[in-house]
Amino acid sequence: METTTNGQNIKFNVFENVTITGANNSAIAYINSAGTCTFSVNTLQNVNTSNPLNTLAGIEVLNIGNHIISQNTLLNFTSASENTAFNTGLLALQGIHARDNGVFAISENHITDFTLSGNAATHLAGFSEAAPNAVFSSNRIWSFKNNSSLSGKTVNGIVLTKLNNGYLANNQIALGENDDAEYRGIWFATDDIATRKVYFNSINIAGNATGSNSYAMFGDNVEVQFSIKNNIFANRRSGGAGKHYAIGFNEIANISENSLNANAYYTTDLATCGLWNNSAVTFETWIANSGEKRLELSTKQEPIFSNVAICDLHLNTANACGFNATGIPIASITTDIDGDTRHALRPDLGVDEFTPTAHVGKYVWRGWETENWDNNLNWQCEFVPEIGTVELVQISATRFSAFINRPSPYTTLVLNQVEILEDAQLSVAANNSLTLNGDLHIAGTLTLKSPANSGATATLLDNGNITYQGTGKVEVERFIPRVEWHYVSIPTTTESSELFTSSPNGWNPNFLKYNEAFDGNGSANWTDYAKAWEHAHNGNGSPQAIVPGAGYANFDNGYKTVTASGFVNNTNVDVPIYFTDNDLNSKDGWNLVGNPFPSALDWDNPLWDKSNIDNTVYFWNQDASISNYSYYNGTGGTEGGNVSPLTLNNGSRYIPVMQGFFVHAKSTVGAGGANFTLPNSARVHSTQTFWKKTTAKHDNLLKINIEKDGMTDETALRFLPNAVNEFDSDFDAYKMIADSKVPQIYTITNDKINLAINSLPFFTEYLAVPLGFNAKEEGNYNINILELSRYDLPSDIFVYLEDKELQEMTEINKNDVYPFYAKTGFNNERFVIHFMKKAIEVEGFDIEIYAAESDVFVQVKTNEIEFDGTVKIYNLLGVLVQEVTIQNIPYIRIPVSEQGIYIVSTQVNGQTESKKVFIK
Repeated sequence: METTTNGQNIKFNVFENVTITGANNSAIAYINSAGTCTFSVNTLQNVNTSNPLNTLAGIEVLNIGNHIISQNTLLNFTSASENTAFNTGLLALQGIHARDNGVFAISENHITDFTLSGNAATHLAGFSEAAPNAVFSSNRIWSFKNNSSLSGKTVNGIVLTKLNNGYLANNQIALGENDDAEYRGIWFATDDIATRKVYFNSINIAGNATGSNSYAMFGDNVEVQFSIKNNIFANRRSGGAGKHYAIGFNEIANISENSLNANAYYTTDLATCGLWNNSAVTFETWIANSGEKRLELSTKQEPIFSNVAICDLHLNTANACGFNATGIPIASITTDIDGDTRHALRPDLGVDEFTPTAHVGKYVWRGWETENWDNNLNWQCEFVPEIGTVELVQISATRFSAFINRPSPYTTLVLNQVEILEDAQLSVAANNSLTLNGDLHIAGTLTLKSPANSGATATLLDNGNITYQGTGKVEVERFIPRVEWHYVSIPTTTESSELFTSSPNGWNPNFLKYNEAFDGNGSANWTDYAKAWEHAHNGNGSPQAIVPGAGYANFDNGYKTVTASGFVNNTNVDVPIYFTDNDLNSKDGWNLVGNPFPSALDWDNPLWDKSNIDNTVYFWNQDASISNYSYYNGTGGTEGGNVSPLTLNNGSRYIPVMQGFFVHAKSTVGAGGANFTLPNSARVHSTQTFWKKTTAKHDNLLKINIEKDGMTDETALRFLPNAVNEFDSDFDAYKMIADSKVPQIYTITNDKINLAINSLPFFTEYLAVPLGFNAKEEGNYNINILELSRYDLPSDIFVYLEDKELQEMTEINKNDVYPFYAKTGFNNERFVIHFMKKAIEVEGFDIEIYAAESDVFVQVKTNEIEFDGTVKIYNLLGVLVQEVTIQNIPYIRIPVSEQGIYIVSTQVNGQTESKKVFIK
């Protein structure tokens, strides 16, 4: 049938059972008009030619007209043509051939069951063209065979020779038989000054080869420009002497960065994803060579099609994440093969615009909507990686960076593998944390954020390997308040003092390290050891390297957030510690170290080796309300972990990110030093600002503090089965006196060592422990009883606070407050804590009488300003053994030399009271 008339509309015809015998170029439908013609919804089937000189096309459209060729079915064509020429793009056998400069819309045609035979290297195609303005869209091409006897024969979906202003879009091509033909889904066959535009097509090549190569898309020595985007090129073919490629070009001179992008390439052999300049390359090499900069939009995921046998190449929506929303918008292509609207910003790959019904494969961050990690529209497959995700999570460089900011209780996100691509950024919000059970690959930036206050920095806990590529790095932020000293460290492998000496107010000289060897000349005053601090930089403009695992002190007049940048430490870090004996052991052996990891450290982790140090960590804690040392004495020691940890001044077992802290070396370390290992295995997540109070239960503990104007300091006494009266490195903590306005309190050992934590053995009847304090200014103070538990102490043992200056003995219990007035300075003589039995009361209530070991204590409770009287002590035979006169003295201690039971009789202002006591 031939039409040359303008305006013809040819529809709903059947052309079948046609045999062509001539030696001419033949077409069943020949559309040759300079006007407009529509050829639609026709069936052309059972067409045959046996003439080896013939070329055959089901439909041939030419001239300069504006023609629509749509919704036609071409079925069961056979040819014995041996014509191997490209005569105006015409092949031996094709379904539809278009040529000349007309505007041809060739769409929604089905072409199937074509067979070519003969004794030649011939070519078969669904479409062939020599028409620059043709548009081929939403067509289906499948089930072709080329049984020609000579090698070099090809089977093609679409052959392009001159296409320029037109394009291919939304076409489905499924080819491949068990034979020796060379299969090509799309073939750029000849050179021409043109741009080949190929968008949103789905191609599947299959079968077992017995001969040549195969390609889902192939350019054969062509020098044209390309625009190939949003396609799925799948080649499942295998076997034979050739190789099987998703895409291939022999000539690469005109491939630019914008030539190819956002395509899916899949081959069964990973080594033959592409043919690049006559060499087989992997997917990764193809991406690098071709300049597909948006690597995150291209994929090598295997497409699972609905039904390849009938060329239904819609994707299985339960297994199509890699193809969802990864396309680049093409202005001229607004619908898919079903007429559904393409997403204006992020279309799907291949012929179908779809909604995923399940997640399979890696999670890919696109950041289309916001920076919110939990917004599913920011993810390629619209599924958010949740806690426990084991698939790879890939962060790509797109509109918005990824930001993990989950409210409690989802503050810790646990993933497996994470890959941060070049120019991409993943940030973790303050008070959040990220755990990776697998590997982390960084070509972009991972940032652990700090709040703009003293809150907790985000933390990273990596249990796999960390690899870096290019400019990949980790940034760890920490906010530092102004006008406060802070002990700091770095979590990265390299950094300089400039990190801290740079200041909003100009250069800041206050970056110091502690000199353990400093000799305080035997001074008992901790403030004299301020001279042990030394500059840890070389001056303005001359930074000094910071040692990972070392601690430093930093002070600044302005608020600032420091950002340690580079490779984070994720193996054990060793730092040297020393003990220089300057004849005052409690002031010697102090080493300032630091947390070298991007996560907290757990001091109670059993993998710490504390053989060279005491079991207490000492922190400097300074904010707007406190400037004081915090203490944490950990579990373990000789008690094997059965002893509860103890914290003072809000100390914690958890050492935060970028936190410096003191450890005290044992004297056996010596001035030559030893290594102290900060174990990678002790890393944990912890979100406290500085310290988090322990909730451990203490059975035999007295914890008290001293308080003035809201400033407090704590000390503790506890009783342990294996404790000793001397300093014990497992259970005791030295008192470090803060050089601030905060009052200080501590207990004192028999050998005059001041302790913050004093662990003692159990006793039976009596114990006295001196209590010292340091008043920083004259005024009113309180001693507050914070905790008092005595479960393992005898039930008749009570606790008293003796004030020698006021001559008062006060029984104390939890929540009691003892107010007193003090002058400035240290006072180690005024207070004593007594653990003792009460005397047996005989009568009276105004006078308190106690006995402790060889002493009798008498306290007169009266409102009288002036009084006088006597205290008489009788043995059981009635013999007077002691007599003491009291006058306006409310408190008195009377020693008794011999053990026994005595009667203590008092007479004050004519009132007589007696009590029976036991003297040990």
